[in-house]
Amino acid sequence: MKTPVPPYVEGVRALAAEARERAADALLGIDAVRQAVTLAAASGFDQVVIRPALPVDLRGTAAARAAVKFLTDGGASATWQKYVAADPDGRQLGGHELRIEWGGAPF
Repeated sequence: MKTPVPPYVEGVRALAAEARERAADALLGIDAVRQAVTLAAASGFDQVVIRPALPVDLRGTAAARAAVKFLTDGGASATWQKYVAADPDGRQLGGHELRIEWGGAPF
């Protein structure tokens, strides 16, 4: 039999999920992604990496899924790569960044 999860734990899980959704909306919303790609392309690059300010995993958020769909439907490559960075207390934690490549093809 599965042990019930205390209400407090469910509350902090929900709080963390809400924080990830807010962070993803700001960083990975379609307008933000389009701007990041446009700025990189205007500088001559054919790729850009979008990394959260803190090492958190935004891959499962609605904004992340929408951004990847927008990019891949438009002909770009959008892949998640793991990286290690320090949290505000200096601990090394794993996060995920979105690598976008378009190789000169418009989208």
